[in-house]
Order: sequence, then structure tokens, then C-alpha cells
Amino acid sequence: MVKMKESIKKRKEKKTKERRKNKKIKVKKNPKILVLKSLDYLFNSALKIDDKDLQKELIIQAENYSKKHKVRIPYKYRVLYCKNCKTIYKESIRRIKNLKYKTLNITCENCGFLRRVNLEKLREEE
Repeated sequence: MVKMKESIKKRKEKKTKERRKNKKIKVKKNPKILVLKSLDYLFNSALKIDDKDLQKELIIQAENYSKKHKVRIPYKYRVLYCKNCKTIYKESIRRIKNLKYKTLNITCENCGFLRRVNLEKLREEE
């Protein structure tokens, strides 16, 4: 009786070992990398498009996506648009360089929002 129980246990162990071997190992992708790629795509497409309403929608979509996955938007993209009205800055904005504090002051043309950009952070990311 005892021998039968032992033999049954051994068979079960063998079967479980075989099942484990036959199972495919799932490789988990890093979700942060995937989210950053999609954010990169959204911001690049927003920069290429000339329609302001569509640009706003893409920026809001990117922000919501980053909030959902708890990933910060990279600094090089955060600096591109106004936090207040979500419009992308043009090259014809008022910019004031402050060499003492190594900042760049940018004022939005639509709402007048003032943003201070750290030049050292921008150089580090590039």
C-alpha cells in the first residue's frame, strides 16, 4: 500500500516536471519602454501637423496616457508645449535667456503663460 502511494507520487512529480518543461516561457516586455515609444510617436506627430486643434488633442492624449501608466513625459517634450493651453510653441515666441541662472524664459502667445526652461536639463537629455 505504501509502495503504491510512493509510486503514484513519483508519477505525479514526473508529469508536473514534464508540463513545466513543455510550457513556453513568457517574456515580459518592459511597459515603461513601450509607453515612452508611444509618447515619442504622439509628440512627433503633433509637431508635424499644422492644425492647432489636432495638436492639442494629441498633447492631451499623450498626457493622459502618461498619467495612466504612471510614466513621466521626457523633459525634451514637456518643454515643447504650454502647460496652460496645450499649444505647441512656435519659433517666433518671446524668449529671454538668463545666463546667470542658466534658464530660458518662454511666454506663450495664446495665453501669456510664462515658462522657465532649465538649459542644463535640456543638454543632459540630448
